[in-house]
Amino acid sequence: DFSSLDVYLDELMSQIICTKHCDSISDSVPIYRCLLSSISKCSHISLQHQNFMFKWIPALSEIYSNESLWEIIFGSMTLAEATHFSPDRDMCRMLDALVIRCAAVWSDSHVLACQRWILSQDLKKWSGSYLSCQRAVRFLVVTGQHLSFQYQLKSSGIRLGKPFVCADSQENARASVSLAMLCGSKGFSPNNLSNSSILEWCEGRNKLPNWLSLIMYVAQAGKSCCQLATNCILDRMSMKSAPIELVQVVILRLYCSFPLSIPLGNQRLRVTLLEGARCHATPWMCWRCPLDNQ
Repeated sequence: DFSSLDVYLDELMSQIICTKHCDSISDSVPIYRCLLSSISKCSHISLQHQNFMFKWIPALSEIYSNESLWEIIFGSMTLAEATHFSPDRDMCRMLDALVIRCAAVWSDSHVLACQRWILSQDLKKWSGSYLSCQRAVRFLVVTGQHLSFQYQLKSSGIRLGKPFVCADSQENARASVSLAMLCGSKGFSPNNLSNSSILEWCEGRNKLPNWLSLIMYVAQAGKSCCQLATNCILDRMSMKSAPIELVQVVILRLYCSFPLSIPLGNQRLRVTLLEGARCHATPWMCWRCPLDNQ
């Protein structure tokens, strides 16, 4: 009964605001879990469902949030699970939007804590069904508070917003690139017909996938970050944790965007670049490069 629950949550919020005491809300994690669990069992996610979730989850999480909530909104509902009970994947889309709605009302310190929590998680959690790496990557990109890396290429590195947490240390940069490559590799498998569409998306001049944008933002943070990102990607290819075809197009994009930062002394890199240029000879001529006007 949404009406009764709405009244209850209104009273709970009023109590917290009046007393300025957040201990009572610390027990609200079961409420988050109950709300998402009950809606996930619906065969169709109605507009009423969405409005209710968009109203209360961000409001409650603005006052109190911890790892338990983050595990709920970044996990539990993958595309595969969404397909199981919702042909239109309504639940998955709602959770994707819900994460961004929450981030819009969170304080800077809250957003930073969540970002650091994402980067501190074991990659195995993101590779399975426990947490959604796609949702986490989108959150990191949206909350990064930076201009488009393509715009910055033309504006002499002018940067807005605060330092990018994904590149403020080697550990975070490595974790960000690994998470992004894991996200890009999902759904990419031998003889899979969708592989070509994934590569075509990476070949576009604009509207890159979130995971590729995250890699570009890390590489843009400086020469050391660019080299770290490049080596991390090549290492994942060597460990067979990332498809060769995907690595080739990513390395080629990095070289095109940051030609003066790429470590060309690396033989693996040169071989990957040559093969990538051969496979993507036509599209990569349309990509932006800071050396175009020189």
